[in-house]
Amino acid sequence: DDHQQGLRADTGEIWVVPSLACYDDSFALDHRKLSTHAFYSGVLTAAETLVSEAAKSGPRSLVVNVRPWLTGQPFRATYFAETTEALSRLGGIWRTSPGAMISHLKATGGDNAAS
Repeated sequence: DDHQQGLRADTGEIWVVPSLACYDDSFALDHRKLSTHAFYSGVLTAAETLVSEAAKSGPRSLVVNVRPWLTGQPFRATYFAETTEALSRLGGIWRTSPGAMISHLKATGGDNAAS
């Protein structure tokens, strides 16, 4: 699922920001041995799909986990740079942190605000 979930517990709020393994560079590149091109092509395709779906169903999230020791290798860094540039041109994307996303949801009473 690509929606944040807010829950109340006895000790306070718990927020879950979904992260799929297929958009984690360590899992995809190191464990599954996916090519760098295939990984970043998949990230861009997922973003394009979510942006088009958001027009009908509201905001969506795509969490991409990257590590400097893996994605920062010179032969991979170019793919990362090209993908971030393509995402910037795509529009309709808010590049942010999970904390900022949750702060925004709490401030606006957005989807699944803890109650």
